[in-house]
Amino acid sequence: MAKKDNKNVSVNDLFSKLNVHTEKEEYEGALDCAFKILESDESNTKAQQSVIRSYIQLELYNQAHKYISRWQVPNLEIETAYVLYKNGLIEELRRLVSQWNMGSNIQLIRAGNHILAQALYKLEKFDEVLKIYRNLLKGSAQVINEALDLSVNERAVIAQLSMNGTVDIPNAVSTHIDNSYDTLVNESIALTGKKQYIEALDVLKEARICCQNSPLSADEQEGELVSILLQAVFNHQLLGNIEEAEKILESIDTKGLQDPLLKRILINNTLCLRPESTANPLIALRQLSQAGVLFGLDDKTVGFQAQSMYMNEAFLDGQSGKRVDKYFNKVHSKSVSLVGAEVIALYSELSLTGEEPTRTQIAAFVNAIKKNPSSLPASLGLAQLYSSSENYDAAGKVLVEFRGAVAKGSNASDAFKPGLIGLLASLFRIQGRKLAACELIKTALTHWSTEQGLSNEVKAAALTLLDSNNEEDIQTCASLFENFYQANPDDFINIASVIACNPVRYAEERSKLISIDSIIADVDIAQIIENGVYPLLKKKTVANKIDPKVAAKIKRRKPKYPKDYDANKKPDPERWLPLRDRSSWKPKKKDKNNKNKTQGGNLSAAAAASENGIHQASSGGVVKANSSKNKKKKGKR
Repeated sequence: MAKKDNKNVSVNDLFSKLNVHTEKEEYEGALDCAFKILESDESNTKAQQSVIRSYIQLELYNQAHKYISRWQVPNLEIETAYVLYKNGLIEELRRLVSQWNMGSNIQLIRAGNHILAQALYKLEKFDEVLKIYRNLLKGSAQVINEALDLSVNERAVIAQLSMNGTVDIPNAVSTHIDNSYDTLVNESIALTGKKQYIEALDVLKEARICCQNSPLSADEQEGELVSILLQAVFNHQLLGNIEEAEKILESIDTKGLQDPLLKRILINNTLCLRPESTANPLIALRQLSQAGVLFGLDDKTVGFQAQSMYMNEAFLDGQSGKRVDKYFNKVHSKSVSLVGAEVIALYSELSLTGEEPTRTQIAAFVNAIKKNPSSLPASLGLAQLYSSSENYDAAGKVLVEFRGAVAKGSNASDAFKPGLIGLLASLFRIQGRKLAACELIKTALTHWSTEQGLSNEVKAAALTLLDSNNEEDIQTCASLFENFYQANPDDFINIASVIACNPVRYAEERSKLISIDSIIADVDIAQIIENGVYPLLKKKTVANKIDPKVAAKIKRRKPKYPKDYDANKKPDPERWLPLRDRSSWKPKKKDKNNKNKTQGGNLSAAAAASENGIHQASSGGVVKANSSKNKKKKGKR
């Protein structure tokens, strides 16, 4: 009986220690206590919950998932969903959340959908994420600050759709939270995606003021302000305000920056703004390495960020003489849309640096295509080389042969990649083959109509198809744009397209478009004419006006005149002509008494010199008479 009491006391002590470790956030100690309790009682639910929660706090999600699957612990629904999200088990998470949606626990349903939305956001499935947030906005908030989270997250999704080039960008339906710098930053990113850079900068100024007035700690505030400043640098760079962008970058304290992703973006943008800093690629790579390994930042980046940073690092690696084919295999696994990365990898694989003659590079790519006719990187690389040499017929032939090779294989859909179709259609247009371009676009439209998420590509293809003289093609475009117009009647591209397809039916819609007069209202035509057009005019038509006060201070040198200069005398108009071309030119008369004269000197003196054994030398030098014929040569001592 005494032994049993000692056992209970020890377990109670362990629970006391477990609670202390948990309160102090000492999760390794909490794990140790929980496992000691489980040695005495394997089915102790509280200890099992402590083990799983401690592993989550320590970010050991694989271990947490192992014990969740083994024990089936109750009252850990949210923790289970979070672990599935962090381990990338999205389909399992979908099934779990769909089961919760069938129940009546509203708080659990909303929490599960928030976690699922975060998981899909990491996979960049923004359309699905937006649907989840819109469904959550229909209900009432169940948690404190949930309304703020929904407002920020919905605008973050819209911002990503805008940056990815989505044309039909929906407007936010959530309430705009005042004094929220997160909301303002997301709105500025959406404006950047729409190419409204000046408006985006104005919103970022508001976000900066809100952040400075927020209750964040000094360190947290500094990190958020750096993020806002980097976004401002990006907009200034797109506007061409390089000096302003550099000024902002110089104001940021790199040494005090703790976030590795922000440090990486800061260094990356600095190198982009200063091309001379990449003259030595090894120094540039050393600067990038200060922010850590790029592959370790994948969880914090989105697609367009990762692509630009991966490509920049690979470019520097290639310039420094490293092989980048293995590197790009890792990059391609992270983002399968990086076909350009595969082309650079192929250069490295073929032992090319890009400095070789074009013929050598073309021969290497031709051999690569012979080995693998369905290689997209090899075909694109060869087409680029031909295009650079203005051999557009050969470039088009390469891509046509690639599409034929791919169509015979298992991945026939690769023949309809939007980028490939657009490139081939452009080459057809350069060759003057408009009908061939239209036929290619028609085939692609038929294929794309069965796929989701290609509205932008369908719009671009339909606009190209309008060049066709075939009435059937124009009707196809009209029906497509009518569907787009009905879905989003406020989009200018949709309005202009339906007017182009059917000007009589949609004549009233012309009033929705921006008039040309309003677009050029701020343009000063007189100033443009005065300044001239570069490079057609090398000089301005009118000299720049100088401030009279400045002109008075400028010292002018007195002109120098010839000695016989007379201001009243008119200068000779033929003074710029050579003497021989002037009207006053008179050639010298020939001397009639020059019959006994010779060119080059006295003949009698020359004859006397030849008798003495002296001969005139050529222009190569002077030759002396040989006066030592009878002298003996000195021997070697």
